[in-house]
Amino acid sequence: MPVIIIIILIMYVILISWCFNDLGTIDVPKKILYIGIFLLILYIATSITFIISNKGISYPNQNMLGIVKQTLVFIFTGINGIFVMPFLCIGIDKLDQGTISQEQFIKKILILAVIILILLILECGYMSNIQKGIIEIINNKI
Repeated sequence: MPVIIIIILIMYVILISWCFNDLGTIDVPKKILYIGIFLLILYIATSITFIISNKGISYPNQNMLGIVKQTLVFIFTGINGIFVMPFLCIGIDKLDQGTISQEQFIKKILILAVIILILLILECGYMSNIQKGIIEIINNKI
């Protein structure tokens, strides 16, 4: 488990640094706010995906379910962030600098929304398979 935690931390450090850089000349408090909001939205969307993927899977106890949920949601939130957040941050920076119009920015957001929706649909299957594998490992050890 410590290796997984270290990998998750490294992934988030890279993601946050990447987004912080992509937000360009925007004030630091705004950068932090944007990154925090994006991560929160992705966390909520990934949590909903986990709940959907969890249907029909029963864990031996609630503690096990909590650990698996927390681990998978943090991993997949970071992965989703890597696919979406840097592009969104670049778009916000360009909008702030005036190099793109608000309409162009909205189009980018819509494209990113479709991408994240597709990712979440695919992740639902991955999460379900991962959970079934974990349950199988647990049942074989008991």
